[in-house]
Amino acid sequence: MNQLGYSVHVPQQQTCCGALYQHRGALSHAERLLQQNQQIFSNLNLSALITTASGCGAHLMENNVFSIPVMDINQFLAEQDFSEIQFSPLPKRVAVHHPCTLRHIIRGSQFPSKILAHIPGIELKELANPDQCCGAAGTYFLDQPSMAAALLNHKIRDVLAVNADYLVTSNIGCAFHIASQLNESQNGIEVLHPVTLLARQMSIQ
Repeated sequence: MNQLGYSVHVPQQQTCCGALYQHRGALSHAERLLQQNQQIFSNLNLSALITTASGCGAHLMENNVFSIPVMDINQFLAEQDFSEIQFSPLPKRVAVHHPCTLRHIIRGSQFPSKILAHIPGIELKELANPDQCCGAAGTYFLDQPSMAAALLNHKIRDVLAVNADYLVTSNIGCAFHIASQLNESQNGIEVLHPVTLLARQMSIQ
């Protein structure tokens, strides 16, 4: 975002968005966290609040107490002009996973591929069964490990089917859940956020 000319503020006082507490039924705790963040961000002169995890973004959008737009970073970047940005080529195959929160709540599943398409040589592959949950689902993988593992096995099968070098996903829970099994199988597929891959090819460390 700095490369595109934006000033970015990351308030150190911000806290958890509250989504996981809401999933667990701790609604009063979730509300306190939401209000705390609202107070912190309202003290800044901001044009938008950008989220980098679709689960958090979906929660903030559904419980919007902010006076500024709340946007997923993929969507924000997809609307920018990259004509002056230089990208290093990446002749690799990248599987694109769409978290349920990005697809169904934010409705932004098209944006990760749109921003990654700026990278020369990249081969983007959509997974089969994109509407099927990976099994992470907030705290679901902790509460229902057997069902979460069964869902994950289906997702891993779809990932391996595209013979990818990388898998990109826009949610933290999905990334950890999928990476846990990919790492165990030692197949060399790196799991990362689409914007992380974009930044690498812009030579941003």
